[in-house]
Amino acid sequence: MNPRQEIVSLLRGYAACPVLSLLGEMGVLDRLLEGGCTADVFPVTADPAAGDVLRYLEGLGLIRPEAGALPPAYTATPLGQAVFRRSGAFSLLHSYGDYFERLRDLLTGQGPRPQVNRLRNVLGSGQLHARKFFPAALDALDSIRPGAVADIGCGDGCFLSAVLDRCPKASGVAVDRSEVAVKAALDRLRGRAVRGMVADGADIGAWAPAVPTSRETLVSLWFVVHEFSQGRPERVVEFFR
Repeated sequence: MNPRQEIVSLLRGYAACPVLSLLGEMGVLDRLLEGGCTADVFPVTADPAAGDVLRYLEGLGLIRPEAGALPPAYTATPLGQAVFRRSGAFSLLHSYGDYFERLRDLLTGQGPRPQVNRLRNVLGSGQLHARKFFPAALDALDSIRPGAVADIGCGDGCFLSAVLDRCPKASGVAVDRSEVAVKAALDRLRGRAVRGMVADGADIGAWAPAVPTSRETLVSLWFVVHEFSQGRPERVVEFFR
């Protein structure tokens, strides 16, 4: 068997992952999904890198030039549409880039410990989970109309934003142990009746005072219980009590 295709795919992944992650964060992939995207989407259009990046995406078959457009304009191909809508997966992997850069240090026990890019991790996780898990949870709101929502492990506020879209009269409390996550959530939810709390989700006493006691409250948790359980079921039981 000639493994050329598999090798090329692996080599492309080394460059494609950070490129797609960064372009997703910059909003460029959303523009490409809309169509008519030119190099003007980048702040420094005079730099050759702006056009080079678009031509790179074209080479991957993710975008195609629009006929007769001057300056050159691009739109997403069917493959590009599928990839760009899942850019969170690339951001999530890209958030661990320091681990790959310092792999030698990890394997030899030398050098400083790698760090996760927390903002990139939060943004990637939010987008990835939103597509796979949020719809079923949101459908449950058809029979529940909470006056307040406490989102424990709020990430970038993606789920809390979707809940408040369905329950616009509700107030929200965004709780996360990551200050970066809480800031991202409050930025997303600017203009809404939402409070942010940097706290460990297991420390109920730290965030409960921010929840209105005069309203029926929905408490949501996404991928958090396993973090504070420490492998002990009794901690989870006590939390829900």
